[in-house]
Amino acid sequence: MVVMMENKNFTDVIGKSDQPFTNSLASHYGLATQSYAFGHPSLPNYLTIVSGSNQGVTDDNDPSSHSFPSVKTIADQLAGAGFTARAYAEDLPGNPATNSGEYAVRHVPWEYFPNTDITLRDASTILSDLNGASPPDFVWYTPNLINDEHDGTVQQGDTFLSSFIPAIQKTAWYRQEGQVIIEWDESDNDNSGINGGDGGHIPTIVVSAAYGARPVKDSARVDTAGILRSIEARYGLPYLANAGNAANGNIDSLLGTSSGGTPAGSFTNGASATTKPGAQFRFSITTTGSTTPRLKKHGRLPRGLHFYNNHNGTATISGTTSSRDAPGTYPVTIIATFGKGKTKQTTSQVLSITLAG
Repeated sequence: MVVMMENKNFTDVIGKSDQPFTNSLASHYGLATQSYAFGHPSLPNYLTIVSGSNQGVTDDNDPSSHSFPSVKTIADQLAGAGFTARAYAEDLPGNPATNSGEYAVRHVPWEYFPNTDITLRDASTILSDLNGASPPDFVWYTPNLINDEHDGTVQQGDTFLSSFIPAIQKTAWYRQEGQVIIEWDESDNDNSGINGGDGGHIPTIVVSAAYGARPVKDSARVDTAGILRSIEARYGLPYLANAGNAANGNIDSLLGTSSGGTPAGSFTNGASATTKPGAQFRFSITTTGSTTPRLKKHGRLPRGLHFYNNHNGTATISGTTSSRDAPGTYPVTIIATFGKGKTKQTTSQVLSITLAG
């Protein structure tokens, strides 16, 4: 989950006694101490964190001025890999492409990518969705202008987080290894940055039950594109645009992934297989690593096929395919989780199963 806050320098938030809850998160979970925004004003940062680029935008104009129907976002990548994505916005108006009250469309980047594969809902539905039978794999959350500290004070933002985060932590989604990235979009009094950026030094906090009593502070330099890089690595996705440049850094240590360093392990099986309706099918998933990973899948297999974790670093997909499924390719993502707590890393592989006609 990504929760976007607004317009604060790192030193405006971290270490401030008037924001006790936010600082309790930074002290007990994960904190990137050298995180920088891509640039100014807000919108370029929002476009970058979902597409890897500001798409040439240097203002805060609404989607009537900036529309990118053919640009791929992380939501499209997720859908292609068999994951689900959902976005939520507070005070969502009838027309999400326009500003209304404390709703600002420039803080909802999905409206600038009209063909992107994501559902936008009012924030009031998030808790029931995350406790439902099929919660989304990836979640985006846009607070209103009071709660995100743009129009509200830092104390109001702290109050919002003190209610919102505990509610999320009680959901089934969070208990199933959910992670929450709280990211400020830019600093309103700072033009520092890395790799040519000038958006300023900002707080980036990661809330995850995996930390337990072992908080993590990452002092490596990272920017907005680097945040996307680590999110993509978390799902085993290729990098979009500037997320592919390692000079933009990453927060792998906070998410328990590896997008730039040496992963804890890897897959040794192929990434594709072909079968026919009515045929018996068997495919072995194998891994290598210093510890035995926990394996699970995301995405729908062709009817008749089933995934079995063998609990020894291998898994099997087997069964007899059904004639009820249309011919085509069925992508499923296999996730291997190595280690626990502070040392946890995840590695993913997109496996394409083709049902021939």
